[in-house]
Amino acid sequence: MRPIVYFILFSVFLFIAGQPPSPAAAANNNTDVLLADIARYDYGQPLAPLIACEQQLHAASPSQRAASEAEMLELLGAPGTTTASQRVFIDWLGAIGSDKCAPALARLAAAPDLTFNVCRALAAIPGTAAEKAVIALLDSPSRPVRLAAINALGQRRAEDAVPALTRFIDGEDTGLANAALESIAAVGTFYAVEALRVYPIPGPHELPRARALLAATANAVNRTPPDQMVAAQIYAGQICNETLRAVETTAGKIEAARALVTLSDRAASDDLLPLLADPNPRLRAAVAGSLAASPQPAAVKMALAHFSRLPTDTQLAMLASITGSRNAAALPIVETALASGISELRTAAIAAAAACGGDSLIPTLVHALGSADKNTALAAQYALQEFSSNNTDALLLARLSCSNETTLRARLLAVLAARQEREVFARAVEWTSSPTAQLRAAAFAAIARLIRPGDLVIVLPLASNIESATDRREWTQALFAAVASESDAATAAKLLAGRLSDRGTPERAAIIGALTVISAPAATDTLKSMLSSPDATVRKETIRALSAARTPDAYGLLLKTATTAPAPSEQVLALIGAIATLEKLTMPSAAKVAEYRKTWDLATRSEERQTIVAAVRKIRHRTASAFLKEIAPE
Repeated sequence: MRPIVYFILFSVFLFIAGQPPSPAAAANNNTDVLLADIARYDYGQPLAPLIACEQQLHAASPSQRAASEAEMLELLGAPGTTTASQRVFIDWLGAIGSDKCAPALARLAAAPDLTFNVCRALAAIPGTAAEKAVIALLDSPSRPVRLAAINALGQRRAEDAVPALTRFIDGEDTGLANAALESIAAVGTFYAVEALRVYPIPGPHELPRARALLAATANAVNRTPPDQMVAAQIYAGQICNETLRAVETTAGKIEAARALVTLSDRAASDDLLPLLADPNPRLRAAVAGSLAASPQPAAVKMALAHFSRLPTDTQLAMLASITGSRNAAALPIVETALASGISELRTAAIAAAAACGGDSLIPTLVHALGSADKNTALAAQYALQEFSSNNTDALLLARLSCSNETTLRARLLAVLAARQEREVFARAVEWTSSPTAQLRAAAFAAIARLIRPGDLVIVLPLASNIESATDRREWTQALFAAVASESDAATAAKLLAGRLSDRGTPERAAIIGALTVISAPAATDTLKSMLSSPDATVRKETIRALSAARTPDAYGLLLKTATTAPAPSEQVLALIGAIATLEKLTMPSAAKVAEYRKTWDLATRSEERQTIVAAVRKIRHRTASAFLKEIAPE
């Protein structure tokens, strides 16, 4: 818990330090929280006094801060000052302290409970005194102090500390050596780069040394003024090339190759070409991916020039890198891959095209959409559904209008419906009467995805166009979607009832099912009339639809039908549906048990009774326990 409290306090201070003081805070300086009171703070106590004091420090004038700095230094060594408050004071000194407090803070670094706080505070305090104090801590006999000091110098980006840090690189302590490498890299100047450059890379320390040299080079280039950038990039290319030739492990070569592509002004380095043909697939993939993801035209040009000669696994890695980076500059590579005879490459290229966007690729993707290769067509469909170009819908609609090919029409319908392009709705309605099964099913599916309020009156008559099981499935989805979208439940119920009144309605079961999801008296009345129909088939269809609805209204109708249905088989069917529905309903436990009592009284077969017992056992309530004692005594 202590580290959590500590980080909370420091985070609060950083937040407050970035905010302008409020008039109230400035006015309250006459009633300051005393630092002497903070000295008695310990973990677990209220944070309010600390927050108030931080606000005062933020609102204080330079002279007031100097006085607070002196007082905190005095309190740090005073008897009775808790470790918790020492940490707080040290953190505050890191935020407002000056060179004057650096020596005193450095002396506290030897205390194990304060080492981390001291070094972090010294890392934040500006001035040479603080920097010298941290450098001096590198000679501490305590390893934790040396490690904290190394990290603090990296945080300070202290170039003057580089010589002192380099003496750890060849040391026996690997942890200190790696920390020193990381801190020198963080310094990120060309002086730091040269300091690292003298250390041989091959050997047991290859990867940390190579990473540090490359990271230092990257930081130096990134901090170079624009007017010196060309020279800096040339220098970085030399460093990266040297590192690439020196490293022996795959991981080291990958790091160096990526850095070369990123930092050099000439990404098409001769040193990278052999790596594209390296027998190690991991290395090939990393180099190819770095080239393809690079924003530098030279890198992309190099990748394109060699793409067709690369092994398939490397080509796939290049396309995956383009997809991940969304590098539009690499679209020529994508276009080359789209024309490949290898299905896997085309699929990967389609994904890359979708990630990069660009109107120019839409015709190519539409062509792929009509492919006889199912994987290619499916990839193109997903890509076009997610395509981010502003003109995508207009271009797809235009292509749909001029296409006479059934498969492409059906797939374009699916894409436009997935994109919620409502303009295609009327055409989908028209094509539900198509003599072609593929186009007809696609039209029904598109309608289901594009439903809007008021479409029920359009969907119902389309039942006459159903010619296959696929048509029926898609039309049923459209029907339920249309019912769910209707704002006026009574109107929806009236429309469905009117359709049921037509003799020989072929989709009666689906319409009855749609009625069960409408919560309106008109829907209930229609279902009741269906349950009392002289046609046994109609009654059973209605019972089955109610059983599938799993709604309270459906449960009530099923329970009643279990006693009023004219045939025993229908009563059993209704009771089975009622029991199944009751288990899915959400209601208070006692109320549910009471409903199970009703179903128990109607159950005459062992199957239904066993189902009720199993359901009641799942209810954790005293009424359920009492009921079980009656119906299933042990």
